[in-house]
Amino acid sequence: MWRLWLWLIPSIGLAQLPFELVVEPVQGASLPGLHSYAKAQHGPYWLLVGGRIDGLHSMFPTSAFSFEEQNHYFIVIDTQSWTYQLSSLHLLPPQQRFALATTNQQFFQDGNYLYVIGGYGFDSAAKIKKTFPTLCVLRVDSLIEEILNNGINTAAYVRHVTDTFFAVTGGRLEKLDSVFLLIGGQYFAGHYTKLPSSWFTQRYTNAICRFQLHDDGASIFLKNVSCTKDSLLLHRRDLNSCPWMTADGQPAVAAYGGVFRYHSDIPYQWPIYMTADSMWVDTLFEQRFSQYTCPVFCLYDSVSGKRYTVFLAGISLYDYDEQSEVAVLDTFVPFINDASVLVHHADGATEEVVIGGLFPMRGLANAEFFPNPDVPRYGHGVFRLHQITAPTLLGYAYGGIQSTAGNFGFTYASQAVWRIWLIPDALTAEASFDGASVISWGNAGWWVVNAAGGGRWQADLYDVQGRWLRRYELEGTSMISGADLPAGVYLLHFHNECRRQVMRLMKTH
Repeated sequence: MWRLWLWLIPSIGLAQLPFELVVEPVQGASLPGLHSYAKAQHGPYWLLVGGRIDGLHSMFPTSAFSFEEQNHYFIVIDTQSWTYQLSSLHLLPPQQRFALATTNQQFFQDGNYLYVIGGYGFDSAAKIKKTFPTLCVLRVDSLIEEILNNGINTAAYVRHVTDTFFAVTGGRLEKLDSVFLLIGGQYFAGHYTKLPSSWFTQRYTNAICRFQLHDDGASIFLKNVSCTKDSLLLHRRDLNSCPWMTADGQPAVAAYGGVFRYHSDIPYQWPIYMTADSMWVDTLFEQRFSQYTCPVFCLYDSVSGKRYTVFLAGISLYDYDEQSEVAVLDTFVPFINDASVLVHHADGATEEVVIGGLFPMRGLANAEFFPNPDVPRYGHGVFRLHQITAPTLLGYAYGGIQSTAGNFGFTYASQAVWRIWLIPDALTAEASFDGASVISWGNAGWWVVNAAGGGRWQADLYDVQGRWLRRYELEGTSMISGADLPAGVYLLHFHNECRRQVMRLMKTH
């Protein structure tokens, strides 16, 4: 079993993070392996559609993006029991079935509706692979209920409209107020192969398009479309995006990375920022890590005006050498196991901090982040960092492409779910801190606590979801028991009149 025993995770960068990130695998879950999917949340349930069940796609036209390895089901995951239920897409009309079984769709959940645009896959009627010119609108709560009840009327909760504008794959879809933003992507039709070939047609959008939808619950149509095009700066697909915030608290969207540059198979490094009425590219900063699609989220501190965009592993232009603590350029663009944080200062400057080896494996490319709805957020999804004052479960990362090596390893669709939680700076400690120390004693759940020079301490124990469990009164060297607790990771929070410290404990069984 992998153990989270590092008191301080090495990082590089000039900025000092006001928090520590902790990841912990969900034990006992038996979920399908999946990546490149669309998703929505409703209560304790996740709704997934589309994506693929293989690893990194083949480079050969006869086997790349095979029909058999498309996801042909709606998947509902119950996060209370970590079980799932399937419903075949064959219950839908052909046009919806083909479009929702695609990969690398653009999607956005707006309240109780999931909007899914485009995607690349197999058109069984025409016997071709293509990018579908389709917008599908899914009613999330009713669809989940129908699936959980083994119903066959899923078609009642799916609507669609066809327009060539929606024929995009590998882009991102976000929303500010009533305006959708379709960011980057491409049109791709035919059989994929690595080399330029007559096997396929490929056209990047080179654009960020704003549009609105008329949707009265029955009819849907596209309106108020306007596109900003730039064949150099916006020539991107398979990128990241997330809700963002300007330094003065204006809702915004950020887009990062994406591939490929015209004369080299490496990703873009300049971030793109969008507000309701503007767009700009920061060409003064170059992002080094996690330029391909991966789980990403943003936190905003309204007191300092700083924003923190967090990327969880994925595929990256740089890898991190944990022994030398150096970022290493790798133009093969490897799978990584590091997290990175872009620190956006109030004066407009950006720095990058790398958290080396946060995950025990390389992967999370084309995985998604599922935010914890109980954590304070702004209306468009940015976490309110200044309101997080205790160990907090921010959310989960699920699935993605996992690899046995940075480059040229065996890849497969991951089944893993990771809890992602945050410890505020007030609760973290430097490695040289002259405070408490903990030594694990066997597997029975006993821990030896040295409370620093005979001082008096209180220690509060939390579980991985940030729930308080119990309090200990400590003095000198003490022995505390967690023998009645289930196996897992726990957080022991020490505090006295002038000091605080948090340490992670592992109980293996």
